[in-house]
Amino acid sequence: MKTLTNANARTLPDAVALVQQAHRDGRQASFSGGGSDLLGLVKERIITPDVVVNLKTIGGQDQIAPVGRGARIGGLVTLDALSHNALVRRQFTVLADAAEGVATPQIRNVGTLAGNLCQRPWCWYYRNGFPCYKAGGNRCFSFAGENQFHAIFGGGPSYIVHPSDTAPALVALDAVFHLVGPAGRREMPASEFFVLPRRDPARENVLGDEDLLAAVEIPAPPVPPVVRRSAYHKVMDREAWTHAIVSAAVVLEMDGAVNRRDLLLLRTDRDTRVVELSCERLYMQYQHTRLTMDRPVQPPAPDPGELWDHEQPAVFDIRTTQELFGAVDRELRTADVVRVVDTGWLAVDAFRRDVEDLLAAFRRRGGRVEYQGVVPSHAAPSSHC
Repeated sequence: MKTLTNANARTLPDAVALVQQAHRDGRQASFSGGGSDLLGLVKERIITPDVVVNLKTIGGQDQIAPVGRGARIGGLVTLDALSHNALVRRQFTVLADAAEGVATPQIRNVGTLAGNLCQRPWCWYYRNGFPCYKAGGNRCFSFAGENQFHAIFGGGPSYIVHPSDTAPALVALDAVFHLVGPAGRREMPASEFFVLPRRDPARENVLGDEDLLAAVEIPAPPVPPVVRRSAYHKVMDREAWTHAIVSAAVVLEMDGAVNRRDLLLLRTDRDTRVVELSCERLYMQYQHTRLTMDRPVQPPAPDPGELWDHEQPAVFDIRTTQELFGAVDRELRTADVVRVVDTGWLAVDAFRRDVEDLLAAFRRRGGRVEYQGVVPSHAAPSSHC
């Protein structure tokens, strides 16, 4: 290994300052949390830092704390601690399951949440010193080489896949990442943190060389009668010490039989809460309800198996289309604007009338309705987007 110097940071800004000073001195520098990925990169001389800034000397960055009904998770929380934390296990099961499935117990005991999110790709060309895009070159060797574990969707010019298990769970939970760098502190949604190769083939996220991921904040789960269900599942080619061939993080927020995350997408534009209402998805639920409304409701049998482990089973009991639209109406009560998308589905007369009644009630409460796309002439919108 190349000879290097260790520098213990006292605070997060101090860690950034230490890296900046190293760069001014013409030296390379890296941050180290758990160090499990960094060690391998340094041993193989894939990276060659002169200075390693130790983050473990910063107090309070390995804590999980409630924030309202949500949670703030320090970047130095180990994956083992994350998977066993009672608050995370109870309210954010998908994240606990994802952390529990990383690598081996030895790595989970030292590997951190920030490290798992920011680890470099495990493509064998990159890890074996080939001059590929990720190593600063101008070629992806997997394109015409060994690529059985590379991207089959959304790839190019580099065809790596992101190795993190916790990343899809946090994106599904609408988490917010807290970053620290030379410009100070900033926040961004988890969904905007990661970068596809077509945007920057050399990087996997928005962090610069002097930025670090300090913490992750997860918003509160919904309140009854809405019930959250979440799960993480991955397929591997062996039982442990490997990455997923494919993985999925699923978060459902059920109001009766309605998955509100399927029909409604909440966006915040400064102080305005905008809900996108998909007419297509609402119509599919509407048709399903119409076809099954005369059938007796059978409560689901509790399943001690894998999908909803650690969570209580829920009874979904929407019997009529009126109850369906009532559930959607409750979801709209906290919104300022409803943006109606997939408007072609409003051509179905009976469905359109129910949607119009729903939106009329929203307007009477002072809300604004916007339509995106072509609206059937008989739908009578109040404004267009």
